[in-house]
Amino acid sequence: MVVPDVLIEIAWKTLAIGAVSLVLLRCLGQLSAHKRALIGHGGVVAALLLIPLTIWGPAWTLDVPAPDFAQAYGVGPASIEGVSPAFLGGDAISAPVQAIAASDGPTLPAIAATIYACIALFFLLSLAVALAKACTLGRRSVPVDDPAWLGALAAQRTAGIAAPVDLRVSVEISAPISVGLWRPMIVLDPETLHTPACAQAVLGHELAHVASQDWGKLLLCRFATAVLWFNPMIWILARTCAQLREEAADDMVLRRKVRFDDYASLLISVASRQPFQSVSLASGLATRSSLKRRLVRILAQRMDRAPAGATFKAACLAVVALAVPFAALTPTAAATATATALSNPLVAKSSRAQPPVPSQYVSPSPAEPASTGHVSRPVSTNAGNALNGLDGSALPPISAIQLYGWAEIRVRQGSESSVRVIGGSARQTMFSADQSGRLSVMACTDACPPANLVLEVTTPTLPSLGVTGGGAIKAQHGFPAQRAVRASVMGGGVVDVSSVKARSGRVDITSGGSVIADPEADLETNIVDGGSVIRRASND
Repeated sequence: MVVPDVLIEIAWKTLAIGAVSLVLLRCLGQLSAHKRALIGHGGVVAALLLIPLTIWGPAWTLDVPAPDFAQAYGVGPASIEGVSPAFLGGDAISAPVQAIAASDGPTLPAIAATIYACIALFFLLSLAVALAKACTLGRRSVPVDDPAWLGALAAQRTAGIAAPVDLRVSVEISAPISVGLWRPMIVLDPETLHTPACAQAVLGHELAHVASQDWGKLLLCRFATAVLWFNPMIWILARTCAQLREEAADDMVLRRKVRFDDYASLLISVASRQPFQSVSLASGLATRSSLKRRLVRILAQRMDRAPAGATFKAACLAVVALAVPFAALTPTAAATATATALSNPLVAKSSRAQPPVPSQYVSPSPAEPASTGHVSRPVSTNAGNALNGLDGSALPPISAIQLYGWAEIRVRQGSESSVRVIGGSARQTMFSADQSGRLSVMACTDACPPANLVLEVTTPTLPSLGVTGGGAIKAQHGFPAQRAVRASVMGGGVVDVSSVKARSGRVDITSGGSVIADPEADLETNIVDGGSVIRRASND
């Protein structure tokens, strides 16, 4: 499933594409319908291209003032090992992250993503049913053998309007339609078939749709509204494109010297007998919703009806190509210099891959003042009380620490577990702890100003350490030699366990970041979408 923050990014980008396309169509109303149809469909194509480009394409980000943990911990492009492009699934996320998130149940972003997928699936299934009906219409119809209609079709082909087209009749429709790309066919309703006098105008209109590949454009617009169903601009743009396709076909008919008033009368006649249409995925001759505007254009004497030339088409393609850099634009701050300097180009999109943040937090006292110097006091839920477990008991030995956002945690060995602020402010920070020893810290990110928060966590044994979104955790000297260490980074950040001697360990890095470890430790390293393991003895 596409992660929720990707959906948000796709939503605003496609909203912008749709709005720009509609504004262009409004401002360029003096152009012919065929030229404006190209602009409208170019907007639809650009919106669809944004989806894969936003998910898998490159990214541009702008750095904002934030603690440069990469520089503080001496992380550089040297001594990088274990970079692997392989996809390792859920194992790439550390056990502490999974353990903390598992007990919280479905999160709101996950529910939103599920709702999106269900509605998109409904529209796609509806499109598949309509496509199946359109593609099998040939089997449910019979060929036309009327000499008048066949003669009119041959005359239109001689004029070079379209490639060979199958002409059929069906009782399932009430107005002429055209269907198909590679094997196009025009299907007449019985009443139109018995009116051979209108053959030139009817076939001229439907062959114009065939020549312009309008059935493929209709399919494209329906697909766009299915996958971008939440975007009102795409729905409006798709309806506008449908209107412009009909107007462009009208212009082609009128360029063939069909009388304006006769053609207008034909459209009124066809629209008046259109109570049903079993094939929805088709280009028809007339619909009631668009009839008024089309009649005004048809009867207008001074109207640009020229088709688009090669130069105009090339210009439209060039504009659509701008979707590539626009899709790469990601106006979110890079969390740290680590994600930029050490990861591959996909790391700039690392914020899309972050796991859900635990929902149960204990908030610190709102009266706590900000501090620019070093202080020593407990992080409290009530003034003067140390951080307790969620059930009100004393904080148990900490088995795992997970940091979300821009902050620094220094972990030191001590006889009792405690959490203290030694720099900056914890005013906007939330904490979570349970009796199993899992400690989660949600620091201020882009929702509030950076607080330069530094925490000191004291614990009897070295816990598993995890960073998500750009922070840093450093294990201080004092811990005894460990049988194994465990560290994880996701979306940028640093975990430094170089001061701890360990026989073995496991490192998981996803979408950028670094783990600094003792060079003698035998590490199992799993890296997905960029990151680094730096083997270096501690300088402390």
